[in-house]
Amino acid sequence: MAKNCTFMNPRIWWIAGIALFFGIVFQQWHHRPPKPLITKSATILNTPRAISAFELQDHHNQIFNNETLKNRWTLLFFGFTRCGGICPKVMIQLKKLYDQLPSHAQQQLQIAFISIDPARDDQASLKKFVTAFNKDFLGLRGNEQQIQAMTKELGIVYMETTNEHGEYDIDHSGTLLLFNPAGLLYALFSMPHDAANIASDFQLMLTHYR
Repeated sequence: MAKNCTFMNPRIWWIAGIALFFGIVFQQWHHRPPKPLITKSATILNTPRAISAFELQDHHNQIFNNETLKNRWTLLFFGFTRCGGICPKVMIQLKKLYDQLPSHAQQQLQIAFISIDPARDDQASLKKFVTAFNKDFLGLRGNEQQIQAMTKELGIVYMETTNEHGEYDIDHSGTLLLFNPAGLLYALFSMPHDAANIASDFQLMLTHYR
């Protein structure tokens, strides 16, 4: 009596081959890296980066450190309150950005201004400056050594210049730094800043962030 061996059935091999093919395709699709986001003004880091431990004080006299960066998105800007050039322009764009975001996006974002002029920017002047643009913005300060270490690590450039009267001003870059809810540097926004573009990019990041 002939035995019925299903392994010799061509139809069985054909079905098995098709199943194997689709299984491989699905596995490759499932594990393929996500496509890079197409942003209008943000430069997203390929690998979000941790930064060294730091500790600053906000204008409420509360500690702001690496832990404060976690569980929310954070947008940082370095400047000084006596700045008559870049700072007011950037702060206006940050105010417009915040106002353009829907409430759920606002709740996930904290915006902080870090002084590069700790000798003149005390907590009172920081509070007056940042709250003039938005009551929820934070003004942060540290000592000279803390600010120098932080700006050097983050690539923020600034330099003091002195006029003929012995008064000093500060030239500085206007880059915005975005940290993700894990407390890692996630993206950069270079000048010139446009509130609508930043708002669009941020909402795109919120949608795709895991």
